[in-house]
Amino acid sequence: MCDCHRGCAVVSPPHLDPGTFKPQKVLILTKLSRYEFERRRHPELTEKELEKCLRLRGSDYNNLLYHHYIHKFVH
Repeated sequence: MCDCHRGCAVVSPPHLDPGTFKPQKVLILTKLSRYEFERRRHPELTEKELEKCLRLRGSDYNNLLYHHYIHKFVH
């Protein structure tokens, strides 16, 4: 059995101490599905045009939509 950590104290740096950590700004991120990303990337396209564009690029449109609905309606 290893005793290499026996007698060692773990000390956090002062800036990580919960009592002194006071952020001035916060960034909140949201996750986009691949479908949402493509929809925002091509806002000028109709749904049919987007589907055609994605299929021409080799993407599985039905699978993108399937996973989009799973993630959006489960949360």
